[in-house]
Amino acid sequence: MKGDVLVDYNDLWGRRDGLVIAVGAGGAVLQSRDSGLTWTKRHSMTRERLASVSGWRDLVVAVGANGTIVRSTDGG
Repeated sequence: MKGDVLVDYNDLWGRRDGLVIAVGAGGAVLQSRDSGLTWTKRHSMTRERLASVSGWRDLVVAVGANGTIVRSTDGG
C-alpha cells in the first residue's frame, strides 16, 4: 500500500481469521484481511488522533483524542 505509510500508528487489534485493524494520527485507520500482508485505508470520519482499538466479532471500536469514539459493525 502506498501513502499513509508515514502516519504514526498507535495501536493494532486482530482476530484469528486474519482481520487486523491499525489506528493512528489524524484519524488514520488501516484494515488487513490477510494478517497484515496487504492493507486498505478505511475512513474513520474524524481527524482526531486515534489511540486504541479493540473489537469483538464484527464490532470494532477505536478511541482517541478529545473523547473521540468511532465504531464499525462490519469488521472494520
